Amino acid sequence: LDLNQIDFTERSLRVTAKGNKQLIKYAPAWAFAKLDAWLELRRSQLKEGESDDTFLFNRIRRGSHITRERITKHAIYYIARQRGAQVGVKIMPHDFRRSFITRVIEEHDLSIAQKLAHHSNIQTTANYDVRDDNERRRAVDRFDL
Repeated sequence: LDLNQIDFTERSLRVTAKGNKQLIKYAPAWAFAKLDAWLELRRSQLKEGESDDTFLFNRIRRGSHITRERITKHAIYYIARQRGAQVGVKIMPHDFRRSFITRVIEEHDLSIAQKLAHHSNIQTTANYDVRDDNERRRAVDRFDL
C-alpha cells in the first residue's frame, strides 16, 4: 500500500482487488490513529534531509531496525503465523478478512457485510461466516415469544 492511496481525512484506503478493480475501503478512527503513530515513529528515524518512503509499511529487521524497504507478502504471512503461535492458534492473513466479515454479519447483517466485502454474490459472503453451531443455538435461545 502506498501513502498516496490513503486519505486520512476520509479514513479511506484505495486498494486494487481481483481483476485489477479499484476499491475504496474504510477503517475506524483508531486504525488511522495507529497508522499516524507508525508514520510519526518512522519519520522520527529519518536522517536530516532524507525524504519519507512512498509506501506505508517497511521491513523491520531484528533489533527493531526499520529498513527503507517495503514489507513483503511473505513477511505479512510470517507475522500472522508468529502472532498466532503466541496464543496457540494457527492464523493466516485471510483469517482477518473472515473474522471481519463474521463480525459485520453479527453486528449488522449479511447485506452490509456483502457490500463491505465487495462480493457480487451474497452466498460468497455467507461462506465467510465462521460462527459455529453453538453460536446459532445461543441466538435461538435468546429468542422469546
